[in-house]
Amino acid sequence: MKYLIKFFDEQYKNEVVEGYIHFSPLNKFTCELEGLTEAQADSLEGKSIESFDREKEVLLMRIHGTGKQVKIDYQSASVTKKLSNPELCYISSFVILNYDTDFDEDGHISSEFIEDVSDIANGRPFALIELTSLERSVKNFLLEQDKNYKGYGGPIKYTDEPFRDEDYVSLIFRKRLKYKGQREYRIAILKPTGTSFPPTAIDIKIMDQPVQVFDYDSLKSIKKISEL
Repeated sequence: MKYLIKFFDEQYKNEVVEGYIHFSPLNKFTCELEGLTEAQADSLEGKSIESFDREKEVLLMRIHGTGKQVKIDYQSASVTKKLSNPELCYISSFVILNYDTDFDEDGHISSEFIEDVSDIANGRPFALIELTSLERSVKNFLLEQDKNYKGYGGPIKYTDEPFRDEDYVSLIFRKRLKYKGQREYRIAILKPTGTSFPPTAIDIKIMDQPVQVFDYDSLKSIKKISEL
């Protein structure tokens, strides 16, 4: 079994205990920054900005009507690639718990792991989520919705390299290297375009029985067991 750690705000504790996972719109982390920590907020969520080097790259402008190309003399220039309709993309983020590398010799979660995730954890309570159960619940949720709903899941790719992928959905699973310590696994749900009055959030039930939650200080007490 593979487990993820879900840190959550205290206001969602009752929902988590009842087996629900909260999904927030992607643009919450780029536009609605009030109440977010520096580790949570990211102006480049769902975006990639590539700057041009004027010593190496030439910019041309095509004149309408004649088709003539004119070289542009520029000091600085960049192109932004972004996910369309980020308000229709809902995400829930988890921390990957690696059974082979994230425990110390005594079988407890390592101090290095705790240090790496301290910023994103921000002292919040957490729950342990079994990955296959989470994926199954998301799949069942999607089956109950409009056929145009789409779901994606996977670990975040941390990179500062220019974005070259043709599939802009992959922007959802891309973050800058400075966030690498977050070790994030993300589930994303995309609602169809044209949706009127999209909800401010989505809650998906992943467990029928109560979920055990832990205070942040309990993280260092989590011990490796054979079922993990």
